Amino acid sequence: MACTAATGVPEPQRPTGPKTAAACAGLAEHERATPLLARENIVAVRKLEERRGKQMLWQLDGAEIYLRAQRDTSRAWIARVARCQMGAPDPTRSAHDPLAVAGAELKVLSADTAYVLQITTADPGQAREILRRAQALAPASRD
Repeated sequence: MACTAATGVPEPQRPTGPKTAAACAGLAEHERATPLLARENIVAVRKLEERRGKQMLWQLDGAEIYLRAQRDTSRAWIARVARCQMGAPDPTRSAHDPLAVAGAELKVLSADTAYVLQITTADPGQAREILRRAQALAPASRD
């Protein structure tokens, strides 16, 4: 990571690749740099499984992260910011970010009071890592 000459502060990582550049185009710097998956935005985390094979066994695909819906946000905007952050992960939070898992794919859905980020992969080991990171971001239980 490069540092600015004047301040010595690390510069944010710039988007790489055409898909990332398209997702990041027009986003303000704070939208690129502010973690979309901040704990205060997360309502719930659930594992994402699917039945597969002749015996119809459950296989872990990743995680669903429910983000609190906020005024002036849309499913398209959430998807765009998430894809931008997936393509240019922040090295300071990559080890904890489920969006930064190699091979992760993203789908964003709308629910009644939340947006649902489905972060998946075909690799079982990476799916476990996505779920582990997502669960670490989940808010504490209020029981």
